[in-house]
Amino acid sequence: MLGEKYRLLSTGSEGPRISSGKSAVVDAVAVDKSKKTVLKAKLSRNLVALQREADNLKALRTVGAGARKSVIEVFDFLENYDGRGSHALVMEAGEEDLVGSVKRGGALSRKEFKKACAAVVEVLLALEKKQLVWTDLRASNFVVMAAKGPGGGGVKAIDLESAVPVGEKPVDCTPEVTPPEVARLYVQGRLTQAVVATSYDVWSLGVLLLFLASGGKDLFDGEAASRVMASLASATQEKVEGQVEKLVSDAKTSAFIKKLLVVDPRQRPGVAAIKKNLLFF
Repeated sequence: MLGEKYRLLSTGSEGPRISSGKSAVVDAVAVDKSKKTVLKAKLSRNLVALQREADNLKALRTVGAGARKSVIEVFDFLENYDGRGSHALVMEAGEEDLVGSVKRGGALSRKEFKKACAAVVEVLLALEKKQLVWTDLRASNFVVMAAKGPGGGGVKAIDLESAVPVGEKPVDCTPEVTPPEVARLYVQGRLTQAVVATSYDVWSLGVLLLFLASGGKDLFDGEAASRVMASLASATQEKVEGQVEKLVSDAKTSAFIKKLLVVDPRQRPGVAAIKKNLLFF
């Protein structure tokens, strides 16, 4: 049980296991059946990170209709629900994340690609409005909603605990979606000097779209995780564009992605420009 309001599903005889600083995501249902569908509960002992995620999700959904359609809804936040320092964030549930969707169905068609991109751009516009940078925009942090449910088969963002205000230091870095300018600082042992800007998320968007268009490939696909940051730190525009062309066969899709994966952050397009370009894609 989560307090007296929610019942956990399929967690095994010992219940969900969460270690210090880690989290677990489990299915749950409302005891009073006020919510008719299965929910997701993110359980964590890191109160600061979980509260930041809840605050970020709620803040983005206030921006407008586009954001509400593209950001997961939070129903409840339960602090110390077990009396032993565990906390829970209760949210609506998607059917699967984009990683699972691509593994199951392969590369997205241009129509599916455009629809997914439009949803992600709405999230970026909301982040920009709130002066936040996600820093962890990736396929596993978007879920596909049930076609017959409230989400209407759309794509929604989850897991915004890494989003921080523009100009602040990143709280963590996922190598695959880290932009070259931050990767260079990491390789040089100067990550503490990094500050985030919207251009960070624009690069991550390009990596996400490459993943969707290529059927699950990353920019430096096949490289060991320990090498990704070094490859990003030394990346040239020519090498990046060559990788995109190698992994994405559709010329129009490839050209769109290359406009985002620009090594120089000053030359990356703004989010409003990306949305405008999407109209003509």
